[in-house]
Amino acid sequence: MGIVAAVIVMGIVLAIGAGLANAAGAKKGKQVFAAFSAGGIVAARAAVDRLYPRTKNGAHHERLAALGLLGDVESLERELPLLDGRPLVVYRAQMIGLLGLALAGRDVAACAARMKEIAERNQRESPKLAKLPIRWMHAFANLGAALATRAPSLLERPLLIQATRGQPMLKILCWETMIKVFELAGDAERAANVRQDLGWMNEVRRAQAA
Repeated sequence: MGIVAAVIVMGIVLAIGAGLANAAGAKKGKQVFAAFSAGGIVAARAAVDRLYPRTKNGAHHERLAALGLLGDVESLERELPLLDGRPLVVYRAQMIGLLGLALAGRDVAACAARMKEIAERNQRESPKLAKLPIRWMHAFANLGAALATRAPSLLERPLLIQATRGQPMLKILCWETMIKVFELAGDAERAANVRQDLGWMNEVRRAQAA
């Protein structure tokens, strides 16, 4: 197999894998919000525990994103200090938890400042060849800063698309934050455009509003 063919095959495999992850993630996400609609935050938290359990040295990225989307500030504040494992994995998990807190309105400026610090620390400690993951972390930090300052110009949507691939709850957390940024900036049209890309989450929101 030639190099070009190998690259094409790898791209197809990655696309299929991301598609399967998104489908499985959508199924889990719908269960979490169905539990929330039926029994409130207590029931939703139990669903998160069942569907995204804490594991030793686990990344917990989707778990933290789910808690952020639920606005479960209490759980996020309890779990963030308990994160352990490889530093670079923990930094990403911390970033997600802080974004969830910021979206929930918990001292947004302080969360954004911590996110910036983590992105800078991650850059210092990452391998020099890890340029793209470094950029992803800065994109998360800039998302927090955009929310804190109501500045859509800080948003880096293409990088966030890459950074959240195969992690549907994290993608929705980022997209909900972008929507909030545009709404705070008075740009309803761009907020609506981002909302169209929420996929199954739009079904959840419509059901909640019914």
